[in-house]
Amino acid sequence: MSGGSGELVFNTPPPRIVGREREENNWKDVVVDENNVSYVGSIYSASSDYSPQQAYQHLPSSPPQGLYSVPFPPFLSPLPYFAEQSGQEGVPAFVDLDGYISLRLSHQVVVDISANKAVRVRDGANHSSLSVSACGLQMAMVHPRGRALQYGSRIEVHCEDEISIKNAKLYSKGTSFTANNCTLVYLVDEAGARTTTDTFHDLYENNIADTLFREACKHNTEDAVDICSVDLSKAQYWRNHKNEDCWVFGQIFVQQKADGLTLVERRSEEEYIMLKASPATGKVRLGNKFAAVTASLGEQSHVFVKAQERRLHYNAQNNIFTVRYAGHAAGFDETGLLRLF
Repeated sequence: MSGGSGELVFNTPPPRIVGREREENNWKDVVVDENNVSYVGSIYSASSDYSPQQAYQHLPSSPPQGLYSVPFPPFLSPLPYFAEQSGQEGVPAFVDLDGYISLRLSHQVVVDISANKAVRVRDGANHSSLSVSACGLQMAMVHPRGRALQYGSRIEVHCEDEISIKNAKLYSKGTSFTANNCTLVYLVDEAGARTTTDTFHDLYENNIADTLFREACKHNTEDAVDICSVDLSKAQYWRNHKNEDCWVFGQIFVQQKADGLTLVERRSEEEYIMLKASPATGKVRLGNKFAAVTASLGEQSHVFVKAQERRLHYNAQNNIFTVRYAGHAAGFDETGLLRLF
């Protein structure tokens, strides 16, 4: 494969279409060779001055609008480990029969892009997953420190520790929260903190990030595989002056640093969506114009959600769980008891 002016030219046969079993089976059993893989953006390709700004000048229109329900199937096993290929040029990329491109980067990071431009990022080293629907109104995060799910204007958060299982819901009127060792549900709104009634989804029932992405793929058009094959053949690659690998798949920009930090952006005149995962630190970030979600491991282990004036912070080091809205704050302290901050 050779490249010039940011465009890829495949000297090997076209990418072979692979089925779902390639994703669900243990990746160590997958044989990667020139017969079933296209190597996208070889680090040995000719360099290019092609920039992300130039790539965004002629982006297609935003993905189709509309929400769809996300079912909750049985719990899925942790993300499988795959052995990184050695002695191969470039990055292996597949077109799955469900209608998405799967780009396998270094440091056990996988980026999946559906034909309707839904995106999923998986960090196999830390068992983290991020996903965004085609319409951009649904996002999901799976992380060792907690989980978050946005559907429309609502965001639910679920965190578990040795003290309790904590749930919260951020919506227009404020933030409601509770725990499994607490008989009441509390609401923080403009009037302060008080009791209320509410229900919460069990975000640990399955891998919500995978579920959201699979549901997005079900809304692909019938020619989704053909669309992905064309997008893959037109993919553009360059390595910038900071030694970062960059790809453009239509309106999706992918970047990976030398330490594995991976950034995925979906940008248009109507929206900006960002997914970021760091295998080295265990940090993830997921955001759109409405909300931002972050989580991390290590000394700053936490889950944080911001949606306009609403805030939620979970400190995984001391188990303090806090929600904030309109200058008021409440939550659970280190012992799991209700606390007004």
